Amino acid sequence: MIPFVVVALFFSGLLLGYILRDKDVFRGILESGINWVIYLLLFLLGISVGTRKEIIDNFSKIGFDAVLITLGAMVGSIFLAFILYKWLFEEKGS
Repeated sequence: MIPFVVVALFFSGLLLGYILRDKDVFRGILESGINWVIYLLLFLLGISVGTRKEIIDNFSKIGFDAVLITLGAMVGSIFLAFILYKWLFEEKGS
């Protein structure tokens, strides 16, 4: 039931965004609202992580693994974006 609700909410938001796409006032309010919702979610995530003893006890190992994963994702994203840019936007055979 929950996956259906998530998909339905996504597509209803997509439809509403499509309908209101030319409204500049709506776009400004939405962008500001999105930022505040992200801040709230990050704050609540921090509270959730901080209340879990097993995460706090293993924070040094988890932190090191997170740094490695983040660096790998960044390097891979930059590399693939560079390849995609060369493929799509460079002049061919000049």
